[in-house]
Amino acid sequence: MEVRVEEIWDETYLINTYNDRIDLTFNQYVINDDWPMLVHAGSAQQFDSVTNGLKRVCLIEDLEYILISHFESDECGALSRFLDRNPDLSPVCSEITARQLCGFDIHQDPVVKEGGDTLDLGSRTLKFLNYPAEMHLWNGILAYDSDDDGLFSSDLFIRRGPVDELVVAEDIALESISPDRIPNQEEYRMMVDRLIELSPRWIAPGHGPVLERRA
Repeated sequence: MEVRVEEIWDETYLINTYNDRIDLTFNQYVINDDWPMLVHAGSAQQFDSVTNGLKRVCLIEDLEYILISHFESDECGALSRFLDRNPDLSPVCSEITARQLCGFDIHQDPVVKEGGDTLDLGSRTLKFLNYPAEMHLWNGILAYDSDDDGLFSSDLFIRRGPVDELVVAEDIALESISPDRIPNQEEYRMMVDRLIELSPRWIAPGHGPVLERRA
């Protein structure tokens, strides 16, 4: 599986692979700061491709954090394999995801965050948003890089098919989240209002190209 790596904004890198069987790309991100973070572990089957991309930026042993936006296989399926290589690696996740990681004996002491919390990575600070993920509406978290105005949007904005350009400039309306992403209407409205308030320049999704907003 081809692995593509590209710097999308300052010291933040996209790791992109394409699965032609399901016609979908999978993205992980590396924030290479004083305390480096990997955004999403990928599935267990993706571990080799993700780590092949990661080593172009930093070593697994250099990672301080791994962000798990919500409990699903392509977000945290390979987490135990990362922990085998770096036992000091700290997952960052919502309380519900932490409960699953503990219950499945993947990690017993994740860093729990909720909307409004922050995390210092060194030269930049991440701010967290509550994310009522479509996976049974188990609440997750999204991260917003306030220094570079970039949102790691997980499954809110996705695009199927192969990706020619890893970063594209498009007119993106933040109100255009598909209703199946957040089936609960009250939670949907709260998320949309929060995104409009932030109005990020960059949207870094779990699937598809990174979007540089023109709207």
